[in-house]
Amino acid sequence: MLTVLSHLTGPTAMALLAIVIAAVQVLRTRQVWWVAAPVAVLVANLLSHLLKAVIGRDRPPVEGRLIEETNFAFPSGHATAVAALATMLTVWWWPRHRWAIGLAWLAVLFVCWTRLYLGVHWVTDLLGGLVLGGAVSLATWQLFRPRIKP
Repeated sequence: MLTVLSHLTGPTAMALLAIVIAAVQVLRTRQVWWVAAPVAVLVANLLSHLLKAVIGRDRPPVEGRLIEETNFAFPSGHATAVAALATMLTVWWWPRHRWAIGLAWLAVLFVCWTRLYLGVHWVTDLLGGLVLGGAVSLATWQLFRPRIKP
């Protein structure tokens, strides 16, 4: 059960969710700049993997883990991906869809809590992922912004 939950909230799942959201919005609005969401999540995921390899921070002790993770800890890929998507949705939908934005950020808190509960991350891994995901989304937003029609 916990392994399934981990996969459903992971970087790949968030990238797929961003692609689905973008596809629905492009079909609905005919505005292709919605592809900024999957771009942000995918770039954030790639940067997360790169930083993990460069920094090489070990995960918490194996004895305290409820699932097995084999790569390095910092930054959390789960936190990075979910923060990238939530940040992109926030800049697009504020203030019109506050309820959806609130749900997105509740999902961020849930994902971070599960990574701590599962014993596979330190708090700073999650904070690093949140900052990385948010920063990549804001940078992506700035790159796509000239193409966005109000």
